[in-house]
Amino acid sequence: MRRFVARKSFLAGFYNIAMSEIGEYLGFAGRLADIARSATFRHFRRGAAVLSKGDDSPVTVADRECEEKMRECIAAEYPGHAVYGEEFGGEMPSAGYVWVLDPIDGTRSFISGSRQYCTLAALVRDGAPILGMIDMPALNERWLGCDSPELRRAFFNGIPCGVSGREDLSRAVMATTTLGVADDSRDVALRRLCGAAGHVRLGGDASAFGGLASGFLDAAADYEMACYDYLPLLPVVRAAGGAVSDWEGKTPGLSEGKTGIIAASSEKLHGRMLEILAG
Repeated sequence: MRRFVARKSFLAGFYNIAMSEIGEYLGFAGRLADIARSATFRHFRRGAAVLSKGDDSPVTVADRECEEKMRECIAAEYPGHAVYGEEFGGEMPSAGYVWVLDPIDGTRSFISGSRQYCTLAALVRDGAPILGMIDMPALNERWLGCDSPELRRAFFNGIPCGVSGREDLSRAVMATTTLGVADDSRDVALRRLCGAAGHVRLGGDASAFGGLASGFLDAAADYEMACYDYLPLLPVVRAAGGAVSDWEGKTPGLSEGKTGIIAASSEKLHGRMLEILAG
């Protein structure tokens, strides 16, 4: 009987979420992810032409087609909202609603046929990210997170998820990006952090932050992210009970610059990571 009552209570709560404004945005983010999956997956492992952007990073027809489809969907549903994306830029207003898009996070993974690539989206309200989406089309995995006064909850494939709560870095499982790519000072700091963690795996990028939100990992770090890389991650990690910031402990916002990001399963672990990065 108790199990039935708990299930009934959860369903009632989920219904209330769906009927709220933030629930509407949550449902829309899921539809946006479905559209992005279709746009990218039809090009996956099919020899999509690779071009080079101004910063020498790669881009494919899949990146651009996906962002175009996402923009069309947002314009049709929320014509008053601004959009900022990796491929086509856009507005960065300090107030109102802004959708921040990264059609393919991990274009090199996509090009090489790795199933680790993601699609990312965030909804920013008055400068603060209140909703985040991490979708992995080739693995059929999706994280959604709401971090707002109305709702603070994270979901993995539709089921509520949460962080591990681990506090000891020496026992923590941490994921980070490829070492040796950053400049000397950042690379040294990141290697120092890796040396203090209990177990480290390389790669994964955005999916590592989703894994942290589900409790699979205890910590995640990246030395250089743009706002379309990190803003979708912040609500997911926070809504799951984790701590996330830049390398100085500050909360990054809408910006054209890049910054390092760390996330942890507890405030204590997050603080220790900041100490080690600071040397």
